Amino acid sequence: MGFNSFEDSYMKQINTIIIDDKNEIRLDEFQTTVISEFHSLKKAIFNEDISLILINKELQNNNPYEIISFIKNNGFNIPVIVLSSNENEEELVKIFDAGCDDYISKKTNKSIIKAKIKSIVSRFEKIQEDIHIENLSYIGKSNHFLYNDKVLDLTKKEKMLLLEFMRNQNKVLSREHLISKIWKELQVQQKSLNVLITRLKHKIDPENKKSLIKTVYGKGYIFTF
Repeated sequence: MGFNSFEDSYMKQINTIIIDDKNEIRLDEFQTTVISEFHSLKKAIFNEDISLILINKELQNNNPYEIISFIKNNGFNIPVIVLSSNENEEELVKIFDAGCDDYISKKTNKSIIKAKIKSIVSRFEKIQEDIHIENLSYIGKSNHFLYNDKVLDLTKKEKMLLLEFMRNQNKVLSREHLISKIWKELQVQQKSLNVLITRLKHKIDPENKKSLIKTVYGKGYIFTF
């Protein structure tokens, strides 16, 4: 199989949901489903293996911010790209604050749009890799954690913290490293990290039978079975 044939085959595997009630967006190179209603997205997102969601910012009957928030707040680990003709800085900030992963101007060349889609899908596929450590599992596609085959009820930050520990099993992680990963800044008080770790420990092991997260005094924390 030649490179072009391989690339075409790969792009056809990228299952893209396009949310567009104005019928403006076409991406024939990808496996696409165009929907115009929010409730149709809800049905698709629970029943299909979706690689990417592409949203037309200038929707007539749907709120793009509500759609993005629904996807991200419900823990779906699916990249969201917004296409817009409005490049106003304030609008772009609102889009990213809602949880959008990337923005593309409608003026952008189609080949660049294709390249961006492939890049972000590839990046998310790496992030979504499942991790299994004895009886603790991370299911990347659904962004869920299982302990003894039961789903752990974790907050967004608890999930981020546990995933960072699982990716760095048996390594000492400094407080500064964890704070920068979870809060993306260093101004957060260390007490916030202490509280988060205590909550996470209790949710994984309420009876404290097995100390999975240990304090390494003067250095940070280590996650080990």
